[in-house]
Amino acid sequence: MYHIFIVNNPGNNIGDEAALKGIVYGLKNINSNIEISLSNTGIVNLESIQDKIKKIFDETKILNRKKYISLFAKAFLFKIGVYHTQNDEYYFLKTIKKSDLILIAPGGCGISRMNKKGYIRLGFWILLSKLFNKKIYLYAPSMGPFGNNFLYGYITKLIINSVDAVTLRDHTSYNNLKKLNENFNKELIVTSDSALQIPIDKNVYTKIKKEIHFEKIKVAITPIELSWHSDFKKNKIINFKIKNEIVKVINYVLRTFTESEVILIPHLYGAQNDLVLCNEILKIVNSNRVKVEIPESAESALNNYENYDLCIGFRHHAAVFALRMGIPSICIAYEHKAIGFMESIKMGDYVLDINDFNAEKIMSKIKDIINNYNAIKEIIIKNIKHLEEKSLYNSKIAIALMEKGKN
Repeated sequence: MYHIFIVNNPGNNIGDEAALKGIVYGLKNINSNIEISLSNTGIVNLESIQDKIKKIFDETKILNRKKYISLFAKAFLFKIGVYHTQNDEYYFLKTIKKSDLILIAPGGCGISRMNKKGYIRLGFWILLSKLFNKKIYLYAPSMGPFGNNFLYGYITKLIINSVDAVTLRDHTSYNNLKKLNENFNKELIVTSDSALQIPIDKNVYTKIKKEIHFEKIKVAITPIELSWHSDFKKNKIINFKIKNEIVKVINYVLRTFTESEVILIPHLYGAQNDLVLCNEILKIVNSNRVKVEIPESAESALNNYENYDLCIGFRHHAAVFALRMGIPSICIAYEHKAIGFMESIKMGDYVLDINDFNAEKIMSKIKDIINNYNAIKEIIIKNIKHLEEKSLYNSKIAIALMEKGKN
């Protein structure tokens, strides 16, 4: 029986939860007998995959920057057989030792100049895995941008050349790596977002071909607050602009489609920034045709899109969820991963850069989608199956790595 240890899960929002669950569903879909352990940093809705995971570690208690050196020292002592204290760290190291593969999950801002802490974490995981002679798989992260700092390119090359396999979730990541002009010692394989491996009812694509009564259109919007993001921390205007432009778009929808509904969907867990922003927008608009829906889990967030007719996504996985369910989506992209995904499903015309968007541009996209609704749905349905297959290929590579190690 193979054992996979999934690590590097940022875990504070529905999108990260979906990416992790997609990996678990995909692996079990290919080989139901594999054992999976998880190092978790905050994903709270794991009930649906609990029976698929052998052991879940609370990484916040075992591994942080203050504990890197001490844990590595304990790992060395464990390896030579002189560390026997049976605590969480002991079982954590024991799980690494028995694993056939350390799977580094796609997390947060990926590998880029915006994620300096991510480089440290990746470096630690690679060193720890190498200490136990384990195969390492960098599973479909986004890559870049790297800026003009040669150090990012050099470190990225070290990371890629140190692992046994790498997949990338989009072509933009591939192009960012090629711009580094570094020599990588392995093939860089472009796949797709792991969230596409979450199972859905395939009949959904026949259901959505029904005629849409546009006067009663349901529009899902996923607002975002960007003060946490390194590229926008010093931008005092962007959050104010996002809120104001969303309000304008909502008023346009309510005015134009007389029985329409607007659903605001926060993606961050708990009473964090997304929910605060949703409630602020709700208060400003002050209409009983606008409401906030808090997803119970990644699966519920995904399946809820069957009930909507259009998505305006300020978060990457909002577009992934909507398009997976065959629902047209306008994506306002704050990172290239969203652009890459939209282009991969032939919806690149419906992406707006967050640095250059406004309500008028979103309204124009809405009008275009309404005028070409059925044709756009056909494009989505035609291309989503291919992306699902590419997403599952991520997990097939994981199984193949382990099988190769056993032969």
